[in-house]
Amino acid sequence: HFGGWLQRRRIAVRSISDDAAQRFLSQAISSCRSRSALRHLLEVLRESGAVPRQSPRVPRGAHAITRAYEDYLLQNRGLRNGTVVWHLMYVGGFLEFTSVRSVRDLQRLSVAHVRGFMALRAERYTRGALKNVAKALRSFFRFLQVERELDSAGLVAAVPAIAEYKLAGLP
Repeated sequence: HFGGWLQRRRIAVRSISDDAAQRFLSQAISSCRSRSALRHLLEVLRESGAVPRQSPRVPRGAHAITRAYEDYLLQNRGLRNGTVVWHLMYVGGFLEFTSVRSVRDLQRLSVAHVRGFMALRAERYTRGALKNVAKALRSFFRFLQVERELDSAGLVAAVPAIAEYKLAGLP
């Protein structure tokens, strides 16, 4: 599926990006297995050097926050690079949505920010992708609690639980 999609859009393998993968997933497929396989494929292509490593889009000024979060994910949580990239992409989107530019801006985050961000994503993402966004946000807020001594327990609780039923797609 992905190969044909790339050919129809005339995207060369060396030009595959996380944005292209996200567009493919949102347009073509909603299967969690396909999502997982595509993530693995991107990771293998990056490790082999066929596709350049990409740094997630992060709002200007928020790099110190995301760099510390990336270190936390890699060193404390032991996550693989591919998983970290997806976490940073979702968290970067959240920071952009909330206009967070510095550590000081984190103090003004609210439940309304979390709900607004998740509501916008719910309009475009599959349930499986939405679960990943929720997982990344919860992880980020817990990081802020532990590493930045920010009281973000309310933010963790504001991230909705996304229900996904195994047989929901069957007629």
